[in-house]
Amino acid sequence: MSVRPTTSCSVEGGALPGTRRAAALALLGVFLVAAGTSSEPRGVMPSKHRLVSSEKDWSGQVSAFPLPGTLTASPETTISLRGTSRDRLGDFQVIGSDSGRHPGSFRGHPDGNGVTFQPDESFKPGEVVTVRTHLNMRGGREGRFRFGIARPASIKIGGGGSGRLNPDRLSQFASYQSAPDLQPPKLQVDRSGKDTGDYVFLGPKKETLQNGPMIVDGEGEPVWYQPLRGKREAWDLKVQEYRGEKVLTWWEGTSWLGFGSGELVVLDKTYREVARFKAGNGYSADPHEFTITPNGTALLIAHEPVYWDMSSVGGSGNAPAFDTVVQEVDIASGDVLFEWHSLGAVGLDESYQRIEAKGPAYDYLHPNSVNLDSDGNLLLSGRHTSTVYKIDRATGKIIWRLGGKRSDFEMGERERFGWQHDAQRQRDGTITIFDNGGNMPERKLRDYSRGIVLDLDTDAMKAELVREYRLPDAGMAFTQANVQQLPNGNVCVGWGSLPRFTEFSRDGRVIADGRLPRGVESYRAFCYPWKGEPSGRPAVDADPSGGDEDAVITYASWNGATEVAKWRVLAGPDSDKLKAVTSAPRTGFETPIVADTNAKYIAVRALDDAGKTLGTSEPVRVDSD
Repeated sequence: MSVRPTTSCSVEGGALPGTRRAAALALLGVFLVAAGTSSEPRGVMPSKHRLVSSEKDWSGQVSAFPLPGTLTASPETTISLRGTSRDRLGDFQVIGSDSGRHPGSFRGHPDGNGVTFQPDESFKPGEVVTVRTHLNMRGGREGRFRFGIARPASIKIGGGGSGRLNPDRLSQFASYQSAPDLQPPKLQVDRSGKDTGDYVFLGPKKETLQNGPMIVDGEGEPVWYQPLRGKREAWDLKVQEYRGEKVLTWWEGTSWLGFGSGELVVLDKTYREVARFKAGNGYSADPHEFTITPNGTALLIAHEPVYWDMSSVGGSGNAPAFDTVVQEVDIASGDVLFEWHSLGAVGLDESYQRIEAKGPAYDYLHPNSVNLDSDGNLLLSGRHTSTVYKIDRATGKIIWRLGGKRSDFEMGERERFGWQHDAQRQRDGTITIFDNGGNMPERKLRDYSRGIVLDLDTDAMKAELVREYRLPDAGMAFTQANVQQLPNGNVCVGWGSLPRFTEFSRDGRVIADGRLPRGVESYRAFCYPWKGEPSGRPAVDADPSGGDEDAVITYASWNGATEVAKWRVLAGPDSDKLKAVTSAPRTGFETPIVADTNAKYIAVRALDDAGKTLGTSEPVRVDSD
């Protein structure tokens, strides 16, 4: 059995009707797909510019983004053409139904397989843009295609930052003599299996003293921590590959109720920032996803409030709704190579979210992951529709739905998931998902959350549960969370709103179970090998050892250094006259060492397993007060 892709609608005809109501009908929410019906969109067709599917031709060789028929493109959008080059464009015209002809400039994509048109001026909200070219366009007609410009809704996304803590909770956070600016949460790890040597990657937030990306070792001891300023948070910290090198990546910004506004960050192994960029076309990157593709591009999500007709689900005919925007962005140039919009593609009636739910706009889909499928298309997780969507990367069509009201797959009770996160295709062909099982105590499928592995039979269109990973005593993770399959067959699960992370064996046995302080969250948790070589120098502090005038307590640390095995203490009467007086093995983020000396100056030298010097601190004067 084959699955027929859901047909998208193309914008054809003349200018928008002049009245506000007609414009809303024309561009903002005319097609709402009913649950359980055929995959063809249904709705009211405005007479002055019909939205039709029969006249589109998707057999062309060149893809355009925004996709032909998009209803909610940004007023600041560029136009990206994939599968061509500047010298093949010929005559290229861009005309707004209200703003008229748009001159602009062209730039080729770094991979040589596309070109971006940058208009000199922005488009007007609510208008229709016509593009005329001689190219064989997917979704166009005789080289012509059209898309609509959204009417953005002005709402404020606030919040974020660390919460206020009672004084009796301060003991749950670490402090260091040699690094007084760091106050990471203390972690507890219960281990019943062998430590593989992988590090755990977290983004502590919410009830913290500081928010920021953090790496800890297998015992929960911090290895690297980078506090962020103000109310900024770090989500989705992980190791990826960029330009042939292992890098750290995360989303950084402010968030509130699962919405966020921020940018994407890339650091190399020295913790030097090699890239910091935003979503394209005037959007702000959402915190839920940042995946680097093998081509050096980033898959990301934006969550854009626009005015939309919600009368079909009991709402207003002109109210704010969140449009999910999925983009593929070239990290180096910032060019948008792919863009997909949910409004007009996913019906409001697919949602389980109540329209009166708390929030600045109707969050009917709430995307929380987008990743490459094994065939190069995309898997998108929609939390509020309890559905995973497979999206054609060339045409934007929905190839199939897994779960939710319109699932293309037969699913039993064991396979059913709800309010999920982090849908990923694995190398063996299975799909892993974190099944939250509910989004609040009164709205849940079961009494626990779990990581699941599903096998999809795309001939019989049936999903089968292969394995599940759960903690009987953990309760429910109503928000966030992830499932990561490790190369050795183990599985790393981050529990999101539950302050825990767990490593399981393939058969579900708990190998390590880590806990953050109560009220501290990490959006996801990952396990990776990592080699950090910070460009800075080790840190040191020194104090007299109690009443002993001939002893000094030295505190040594090096934020981010993973290869330090031993510390050597250097002492002397002047900062330029130091010699080794003692050494000690590294015992955690900060190692205290008692040195039998009354020297005025102290420094520390970091050594690896072979005794090779990795770095030496600046000398400090011993505090005699």
